[in-house]
Amino acid sequence: MKISTVLQFDRAAGQMGKLTGELAQQQARISSGEAFLAPREAPQDATALLRLDALRSNQDVRLGLLDRAEARANLQESALRSVSDVLIRLKELGIQAANDTYSATDKQVFALEVRALGDELLSLANTRDAEGNAIFAGAATQGAAFARGADGIVTYLGDSTRIAVPVGESRALLLARPGTDFFTPVTVPGAAEGTRESFFSAIDRFAEALETGGDLRGTTLAQLDSMLEGSSLALARVGTDLSAVNQQREILSEERLQTDALISDLRDLDFAEAITKLRADQLALEAAQSSFARIAGQSLFNFLR
Repeated sequence: MKISTVLQFDRAAGQMGKLTGELAQQQARISSGEAFLAPREAPQDATALLRLDALRSNQDVRLGLLDRAEARANLQESALRSVSDVLIRLKELGIQAANDTYSATDKQVFALEVRALGDELLSLANTRDAEGNAIFAGAATQGAAFARGADGIVTYLGDSTRIAVPVGESRALLLARPGTDFFTPVTVPGAAEGTRESFFSAIDRFAEALETGGDLRGTTLAQLDSMLEGSSLALARVGTDLSAVNQQREILSEERLQTDALISDLRDLDFAEAITKLRADQLALEAAQSSFARIAGQSLFNFLR
């Protein structure tokens, strides 16, 4: 093998170039705070990070769905509590009006309050969330859930869709239910078996009975009891949803923390170790530069003299 001054210089320059490159890479890692800058530097860790990033993204989506479900359920709970309060007042009016000590004029006054309370119930049934979505309309959230027509009859305008959102590996929550699950139709006492009328039609029937002197004990009070029972069941259902949301959020939050810890272990730079290596690289480069400087003014002819 031939040894020449050019070969010495090439080797020294190559060594310094390599050390300079390693030093620059280490400085870049420290600046970015990441353990590696390109997947080729740690192929296995890079592959694992891809899987973990996808898992964290999925967890974020599920947490977002839980937030939506919770916000909707909270609004439903608040509205249904108000519905229960109104129904309790309606029953009080029904009990009072069923007392024969009240005159026809008194019952006309009661009827005015019943119709006003019916309008309040209709307003509660059309409650919307912060984005303007009707919360009691099933999946048809853009329009009103219920509307009173020109004939005075309240009609359900939503749909019967039930939207279940996955919140776990084997669990789902209903994000949307039909409004008729909350404002349930009631049986008509004295009619053919199984005959039912809508929630709001029963309120209108109550007001008409007050205005015309109709039966309150056999019809209205029984229907109001049924409405109160339905309201209680709807509240219990929403409460169960909220409990499930909170439980699942705790589970998902813990899973997210574990995922973040694994990602951090693979991606984040150990600064103490990195700075130690940076100093070692700097020393190696300085030593190489010093050695090159000593031999730069020499040639093989100097050694052959």
